[in-house]
Amino acid sequence: MSKELYFTDGNNEVKYLDTTASFNLAITQDGSAFDLTNATAIDVKVANDTGYVFTKSIDMATIKQPLAGLITMPVDAEVMNALVPDDYTIEVWVTLSSLITPGSQEGLTDTGSTTDTTTSTTTATTPTTTYNAIFPSDDPQGFTITENVMSDSGDVIPVMSLDEFQQEFDQLKTDLTNKVATLQGPKGDKGDKGDTGTVDNTGLISAPAFQSLQTQVDNSAVGTNLLTGTGSHTVTGTGLYDYGQLFNNDPLTLFKGLGGQTVTVSVDYEYSGFIAGSSNNRIGWEIGLTGDTTVWAGPWYYPNNSSGSGRASSTFVVPKNITSIQEGAGYIQFSGSGTGTLSHFKLEKGSVATDWSPNPTEILTQSDYAKIKAAIVALGGALS
Repeated sequence: MSKELYFTDGNNEVKYLDTTASFNLAITQDGSAFDLTNATAIDVKVANDTGYVFTKSIDMATIKQPLAGLITMPVDAEVMNALVPDDYTIEVWVTLSSLITPGSQEGLTDTGSTTDTTTSTTTATTPTTTYNAIFPSDDPQGFTITENVMSDSGDVIPVMSLDEFQQEFDQLKTDLTNKVATLQGPKGDKGDKGDTGTVDNTGLISAPAFQSLQTQVDNSAVGTNLLTGTGSHTVTGTGLYDYGQLFNNDPLTLFKGLGGQTVTVSVDYEYSGFIAGSSNNRIGWEIGLTGDTTVWAGPWYYPNNSSGSGRASSTFVVPKNITSIQEGAGYIQFSGSGTGTLSHFKLEKGSVATDWSPNPTEILTQSDYAKIKAAIVALGGALS
């Protein structure tokens, strides 16, 4: 007996953070549509190369043609919060409340035993027996979440103030002058001075002043915002579960590079018209990181008056060997009423929350860079 799983329209690809899409699936047994009349639950199990990732439960009210074995899996915010751009495989698990009409579905027996990939479980507290049918019986089907244009940051230019550059440039000029003075050609028979030597790019970047600049960049992470786009991203909401992104970076790639390190996240919040409800009453940012350990972290503020503003922060240690993330977004969760706004998100190394600042790569302008490049070239070096 064979169980099959198909994408009915061939569409198995969606862009990251596009929550308007859906996957249309069909399940069959030995080539015939699987009868979902007695199905009580349908779950789509999702995995990647590292293993199981999460389960998407299907709303049974959406099964309009149970005899056709057709299932629609919405690619909604729950899916996008659990997944990142990658290739995934899926299985469909169907829970049946009772046996199908004898002979209509092979592999299910009236003793509760099963064959092939169908398994049975008996609830200890009741005499009810349920049956799990798993599709497909051979290799799982797959889908892909592709990167959007916000997934990767473009090439950027290291930052320094023009005053800092002037000081370093003056020192560089002195270093190069001393270096050039030692690179003279041989004197002629009459003692004439030889041609002045030249400095190649390798010599330029090995000069002490350039080494100082490199050290300055390497040691600048504490207090530096590791995220891009935080000056232009805000989240505003009025409901129990309003959320959105507060930066451009791919969070999985970002936090993989910070494994084992202490980091601090902080965010500006503002709210008005707040009245507490019976459920969540908070505003902030949260992420779940799964690696050697699982950590849920992020700053939350719990309003206690009708309006206010401030900055919330949280410090945590990033797990090593991260394999997956969940959430990673700003949330306004007002179960009563009120309007909230989040902005100026910051991720920095260390345990101290400093004032918001843009990522250094977002400060130095192309005009500044052109001036620096022209000066370096004039001294015989090169800067790509």
